[in-house]
Amino acid sequence: MPRTPYFLVAKVSLSANSTGDITIRTDANETIYIKYCAFNSTGSFEIFDWEDSRGNSYTNATSDNTITSDLIPLQTAHINHYIELPEDLVVEPASVMTISVKDTSGSANTVTFFAIGVREIK
Repeated sequence: MPRTPYFLVAKVSLSANSTGDITIRTDANETIYIKYCAFNSTGSFEIFDWEDSRGNSYTNATSDNTITSDLIPLQTAHINHYIELPEDLVVEPASVMTISVKDTSGSANTVTFFAIGVREIK
């Protein structure tokens, strides 16, 4: 089971005030362990759901109770803007993790998710 450092990037392009999903997929023989993550955006946005295809939820946010981008340290050129997770976020084999976001800037917006962790191949 080789384990290697892994840099993951996923993004979604949104129209003004629209919603979309940032998706992270794993193959049947791979597991991803995320230790640090960051978001970057061309405009303001909110997270209203974060779950995986196995039914695990990673937030209690809803469309009425969102995580707004002003609450998230957005990635700039400095490493100290990464979120260090208290436990690894595990993307299990043959699953999809989905971060559901909505543009709140009123214009087209791209939201990018970047993560650092470990990828394990079985």
